Amino acid sequence: GNRAYATRRLAETLKHVSSRGGAACCLLITVNSFESMRKQYPPAIMSQMLLAVARRLRQLVRPLDVVTRVGPNQFAIITHQPDISHCSPQSYRRIFDGVNIKAIKTSAGFITLKAAMTIAACDEKEIAPTAEALMELAQANVGKAIETAGIVASRWSGEVQPA
Repeated sequence: GNRAYATRRLAETLKHVSSRGGAACCLLITVNSFESMRKQYPPAIMSQMLLAVARRLRQLVRPLDVVTRVGPNQFAIITHQPDISHCSPQSYRRIFDGVNIKAIKTSAGFITLKAAMTIAACDEKEIAPTAEALMELAQANVGKAIETAGIVASRWSGEVQPA
């Protein structure tokens, strides 16, 4: 499925980083109030909302970046950056704001979302052993990102540990 595709593309990005340099970045965008929205809106509206979020994310990223839905309320973006300093909350603020500030249009009206974002990155100096490990690092920080309603960035340092 989509999670396998995201993992495969992240593995390809890690391979590229180890041979050519740069940094691999895995962003996870988690829709916070998904369960309450699921109770409030019918499945058709939820589908429209998720499709609109996916479209918006696709418009906000670069052409070679990968956007996938990896869970019921979670999207992953896989990117390659020329330097690890580009894998910072400031670099991805535009994507975060694009999901959080502008309401999503559905046939039930406009829906305002609250989403959290985590970033896990590594470069050729300290490369993650597997794509799953880097995704796990991003996943480990989701709780903190939801709690702070912001962007939590972490850098691979040999093991998965929350920021």
